[in-house]
Amino acid sequence: MKNAIETLILTGLLVLGAGCTTSQYGNEPTIALQVNGKSIEDTTFLYAPRTICLETCDEALIARVDKVIEWNQTLYILDKRRKQVVVFDTDGKHKYTLRRVGGGQGEYGSIIDASIDKKKNELVLLTDPSALLRFDSQGNFINSQKLPAYYNSIVIDNNYTYLENDTYANNHPAEYSITILHDGHRTEILEPLKELAPYCFIGGHQLRGSSPTMFTRKFDRTIYKITQEEINPLYHIDFAKETFPEEAKDKVYDCRELNNYAIKNRLVYLMTDVINARKNLVFKTNLPGNIYILSKTDSILSEYNVVYNSEYKLPLPKYTPITGEEEAICFIVPASSLINLRTLAGKNPHAKVISPELAQLLDNMKEEGNPIIFRYKLK
Repeated sequence: MKNAIETLILTGLLVLGAGCTTSQYGNEPTIALQVNGKSIEDTTFLYAPRTICLETCDEALIARVDKVIEWNQTLYILDKRRKQVVVFDTDGKHKYTLRRVGGGQGEYGSIIDASIDKKKNELVLLTDPSALLRFDSQGNFINSQKLPAYYNSIVIDNNYTYLENDTYANNHPAEYSITILHDGHRTEILEPLKELAPYCFIGGHQLRGSSPTMFTRKFDRTIYKITQEEINPLYHIDFAKETFPEEAKDKVYDCRELNNYAIKNRLVYLMTDVINARKNLVFKTNLPGNIYILSKTDSILSEYNVVYNSEYKLPLPKYTPITGEEEAICFIVPASSLINLRTLAGKNPHAKVISPELAQLLDNMKEEGNPIIFRYKLK
């Protein structure tokens, strides 16, 4: 019975010892993967749950959520497909939409990434053509800064702007992994590894967070922290049987070949979306769907296939970090997926009735509406 309802709900959503030693790379601890679990309850490692139903209107239609920023009681939703940032208050009420596609002042061809400048209370867009565009809290254009190269992502932390370099551009490898802008000066740090998969991206953010900023990269099992103009290893991860073998690094892969090989053999070659909290650190990898949780208390690293929302008795999709608000995390579910659960449950005689809390949530939801955000804080 339980397996039937789990399979039903997951289908509706997915269609959309000691483990600590010293690393050979330095003094950072090496954490070994010890637990492989199927599921984990949200309350085990998360707290302060909130459900945010984003208002749906003609000016606030979201095609895809690429990034969530929360700052000063405001949610900024980056939607790269529609080339826009849709802005809400923290209750989900629409405030305005920033969409300035064009070739004039304060305009762009597309948005690569976005960050919040907390000191200036400004939204900063990393755009194509390569530039930084600044906007105030009401969406008014302030200024722009042209950039000398193409970058993948941006983090702003205490007057330092961190830009993730392309590892491979114009058929040439980059000289450094990170570019830092501060007080009119530019610094570059961390020489890149040999590029085994040029132009291969799987989603997620390798550069994220603040105080300190976290960084990860392909074929490197180290989580780095960046403070001002210094980068240092924080943890080195031993993925045990999921470790990408050294003997498989003797060739250059295209994306499809690499991902097929990694998924078939359950091998990790990239960590993304690191969130570093007081008691726990979480991250994702190139393996679809899984969440990795590092308990700092006992240095145990665990891997789970799914997180269950205990209030709505609902399996959640892979998480999305919330930038700006430290230690915040969310799970984003399309409204259509939730509404389909009611239809699927009615057709399956073995399925349990959906919870009263979920039924009440569904009563106020439209299939064509904006996605639902299940927001938490990480313990």
